[in-house]
Amino acid sequence: MAYLPKNTPVFSLSIIVSKGGAYTSSANNLAAHMKKIFESRYLTEPEVIADCIVKAALAPKPKTRYLLGFAARPTIMVQRIFGDRVYDSMIEFTKKISKYIPL
Repeated sequence: MAYLPKNTPVFSLSIIVSKGGAYTSSANNLAAHMKKIFESRYLTEPEVIADCIVKAALAPKPKTRYLLGFAARPTIMVQRIFGDRVYDSMIEFTKKISKYIPL
């Protein structure tokens, strides 16, 4: 694997890693989708995530999962109720329609 420059945005990693490979097109679409999310107003503030990490680290019996951020709980409920196939389809559908909906 090639060495990545410091501070490479996470959404650029898939493009760099898959460049010229069979998954280049998918990686480009994923990167565009992730970039849109990272620049949106729906991204959870880092302080909220940090507070949750501290809470989990200090808990005598930490939870298995901590659901934070926009749509975390509804998304997990869909997966639990309908299973992985419906969940995966929902994620793919969301990626497709996000091209047309401003975040």
